[in-house]
Amino acid sequence: MSLCASWGYCAKPFRFANDENDALLAFDPITRAYIGYLLWYKGDEFATLNQLFVLPEHRRKGYAESIVVHWVHNHARQIGEKFALESPNEQAFALHVKLGHVRREGDDFIGVGCFFTSSL
Repeated sequence: MSLCASWGYCAKPFRFANDENDALLAFDPITRAYIGYLLWYKGDEFATLNQLFVLPEHRRKGYAESIVVHWVHNHARQIGEKFALESPNEQAFALHVKLGHVRREGDDFIGVGCFFTSSL
């Protein structure tokens, strides 16, 4: 049985951490249930947030915000003052606006503590 079949769904596109990137896995501190992950790349001058995923049943509970805040403080800021967001979607923009990393000007998004890059 495939992993997707055993879970009952499959998030796509799905990436595994490899030699080129790092990953944070998030677990509920009380139940120890898996919540989601954050993938990123380390650069010489900045870190790049590649992908953030929270299981559907754990969304809208603040987990994505907590994962990103942890990553920025403990990983991205250790490398450089700013970090990159790789191909952010509307949900990612909304989260980073809330966190103060991005500001919205009309239909445009402006990086405050970050900048934007496209997929490699």
